[in-house]
Amino acid sequence: MTLAGVPSKRPVLLVGLIGGLLALTAGYLNAICLLFWDRSVTHATGLLTKTSTNILMDSLTDFLINLLQLCCFLMGAITSSSMVGAHRKFVGGLQYSPVLAVMGTIMLVISLLGVKGTAACLIVTFVAGMQNAMTTYFSGAIVRTTHVTGTLTDMGIEIAKIVRKIDERWWKVQVLTCFLLGFFFGGILGTLATLTTSSSVALIFPSIVYFGLAVGNYFYHLLHPKNDTKVTPEVESQSVVEQSEVEPKSVVEVV
Repeated sequence: MTLAGVPSKRPVLLVGLIGGLLALTAGYLNAICLLFWDRSVTHATGLLTKTSTNILMDSLTDFLINLLQLCCFLMGAITSSSMVGAHRKFVGGLQYSPVLAVMGTIMLVISLLGVKGTAACLIVTFVAGMQNAMTTYFSGAIVRTTHVTGTLTDMGIEIAKIVRKIDERWWKVQVLTCFLLGFFFGGILGTLATLTTSSSVALIFPSIVYFGLAVGNYFYHLLHPKNDTKVTPEVESQSVVEQSEVEPKSVVEVV
């Protein structure tokens, strides 16, 4: 049985582990950039608030940097979505491996080149935008891995349903908990990295994660091609509203 109903333990475990690992990576990157360069990189809400306050605080430099970060996050999302496709398909497939490989390559390059400060934060923000778009595209917004606002909101909604005994989905609470814990422990690992290594060395870890997931996804779908669901033009042309009414049956096929 898939995650559309009462799921088996294996799919929930896969979604939780892989999504949790991506969330851990995001928490790790955010902690590194906060502690090394005093800038958050994995979510846009705080950046937009800072950008708006900078206008009246006579801080033109900070305004421009925050604005650039917002643009980088947006461009990362555009790049990722363009590589995978233009419509949410709710399916896993080989198309996610190139996205992960590009993210891993970017992190490896800035690590080897020793990119630091504002430049590093802008590039990492771009990667965060790619990751968030990739997981959101894949899952229809069930999987968010670069911030916890949506995760906590979804947990609250699901817990309320459980309390009221309406469409009880414990599996989703469990998966969201994995993402929340992943981001939390990623922050701890990022803090340890800043205390024990240089920024260049610390940025290698995300690269390893992204390359590992890219290779794992590639070989999984190479060995299990029947799991790649084909989407017809008719399905792709459905509106977002129509798609949101259907639980994504292929959510078990994580990246």
